[in-house]
Amino acid sequence: MNWNHSLCSNNDFESSCLSIWLPCLAFGFNNRKYQALDGQVGTHWFGPALAYCGSNLAGSLLLFSYGTCMLNGANVVVSLDALQAIASAGGALGTACYAGHFRKQLREKYAIQGNLRGDICTHMWCSPCALCQETAELKHQNDVLNGNVEATKAPYVQVMLND
Repeated sequence: MNWNHSLCSNNDFESSCLSIWLPCLAFGFNNRKYQALDGQVGTHWFGPALAYCGSNLAGSLLLFSYGTCMLNGANVVVSLDALQAIASAGGALGTACYAGHFRKQLREKYAIQGNLRGDICTHMWCSPCALCQETAELKHQNDVLNGNVEATKAPYVQVMLND
């Protein structure tokens, strides 16, 4: 089975804005919806949102410190801009790994095709789009659960008559 909405076909303005400007909140809200659909009552969005931010910080610090040690050990002088770029890449990678794992859980629960590598890459290169797609999928699954979506019917077969 595939996603019910493609990666770049989001029509929901609210989730688009939230995913672009406050992705940690979008992730937290998606996680809360996922857990509510799983039957877990009383879940909160704050923990996953904080972990999303923490994964960015951890990735930034890890790659920044690793890059600094490697470059200092090689006696290479590096500008502050280069170190900031290394830290930014680490933050994006840390967040992509964390959010990619959630995307994997979502895919497995609803039998959507894909793999963990693709999930991480999707969040690494297009995280706002991935968050919007996950939001739309969770909304669709909630509608299915509540009976708000009609079952898909096979199209009517037309028969040609010979005169």
